[in-house]
Amino acid sequence: MPLFLIVHVLDSTYSPLDNAKVEATFDGVQLGVSLAGLGAFETPFPGDNNSVVVKVTLDGFFPVEQTLKVVKSQKPTFVFDGDQKVEMRNIDSHSRDGGGFNLEVFVVLLHIRDALGKVNGVNLSGSINLTPGPLKISKVSTPILNADPDIFLNVTAAVPVTPGGKLFFVERTSTPRLIAIYVSNEIIETIKKQEEDKSPITLPYHLFFSPNIPVNPPDDPTAFHGNYPFSKDYVLLVSRYLLQPFVSPTGFVTTMGKALVHQLELSGKPAILIFPVGGLHVEMGDLPTKANLHRLLHEVNYWLQRTVGVKYPLIAQPVGHLALSGFSSGIRRIAQTFAATGKDDIFYNTVLKEVYSFDGAFVGPSGKAETADFCNKLTAWFRAGADSRVIRVYTQSADWLKNLKATVGGTPVPAHDGGQELEGSNGTVLLVPTAFWRASLDRANPGFEATIEALVRAQMLKRKEDLKLLPANITKQYNAIGHQLIPARFFEHAAENRKF
Repeated sequence: MPLFLIVHVLDSTYSPLDNAKVEATFDGVQLGVSLAGLGAFETPFPGDNNSVVVKVTLDGFFPVEQTLKVVKSQKPTFVFDGDQKVEMRNIDSHSRDGGGFNLEVFVVLLHIRDALGKVNGVNLSGSINLTPGPLKISKVSTPILNADPDIFLNVTAAVPVTPGGKLFFVERTSTPRLIAIYVSNEIIETIKKQEEDKSPITLPYHLFFSPNIPVNPPDDPTAFHGNYPFSKDYVLLVSRYLLQPFVSPTGFVTTMGKALVHQLELSGKPAILIFPVGGLHVEMGDLPTKANLHRLLHEVNYWLQRTVGVKYPLIAQPVGHLALSGFSSGIRRIAQTFAATGKDDIFYNTVLKEVYSFDGAFVGPSGKAETADFCNKLTAWFRAGADSRVIRVYTQSADWLKNLKATVGGTPVPAHDGGQELEGSNGTVLLVPTAFWRASLDRANPGFEATIEALVRAQMLKRKEDLKLLPANITKQYNAIGHQLIPARFFEHAAENRKF
């Protein structure tokens, strides 16, 4: 009976893609065509061929190639010859008018693909921790601040947290070219259940923008080396933010861990945590737009189904709700998203539900104006969403409290050493200035102040700086410690109080 190969090319929402190039090779004989408005590639199987190599390419997407074998029967079907390499919605077969069968392949092209092998290649020695092991983490209560200067934060005793989810890596066709994705076990099980009922599900997402990669001299201990994104410094960045604990500030504070995965697990609110890895000088590239963020979520939705083993046919999943957060200069990436042209109304009005700032900093001479402008845009978005949108800000700068006080509502409650907390029904603004951290750390850790002074003095002597600047530099060190402690302490609070 005559057999016909039909190849459909789709994106992650299962919309047809025009202009893809499809090549089908039968025993070394290659047939190819560009799908410029054709919808599908169709060709008869030459002779008695029982296998075909299908290759699909399109500018801007990762190419795919797969060998398929024909299982002959009264109703012929396709099977994969070896491992599945191509992203597909499904494989199908239908009888053809006039006799014969159509063997159909629905190929899905993506801007992401698995990168675990490349990451493991960087970490051949295993010196970088990429396994979510146990850590002791404290839960932060609401209200966060305690009026007692000897307590300063309302936290529970640290408990051991062993994440049960899985850490994935994908590379992207454009910058950021590496993305780490942690998926809670509950989410993985939810995805797998689609195998039983094939019903649409909406998955919760949290995307975290880290600060810019520092531009430092090559001999600086914090300088990044190697080719972006597959070098040890970039893989270590993932480990530091997602899996490593915050350690005693006796070195370079920018290298302290945040244990975001463990904080997420402790919150009791499972989510898909997306951590884009920016590059030196290129930062987050083209990702911080509504359209590109929305597309990334769609593609991760599809890719996760395939990766955790859901069987065909894979259904088009709607994108669930998103919490978008930024730490330090990472807040600029969120500001880009709000300012970007080409407004994606679905993303802006339906997908994005919560925005968090972890000591967001618009550094530079126009920093105050940029902060005010962003807060105005944030307020407009917040007020357009009735009671379904949330803002949470944890900061050392009083500018955020000033600009968002009326938006969040309520009355700020003062604590010691300049600390203030504003809790509204759909928001938090926590002001914990440098003086707060200095007083709190010194009281909680006898000898801490002397340790910091000795550390700063040694650094200044090494740099041959005037020791008259010692007091100011000690203050800067406390500011840097507080800056790093904010996401390390309060990410769990934002995650636990997520409203979706």
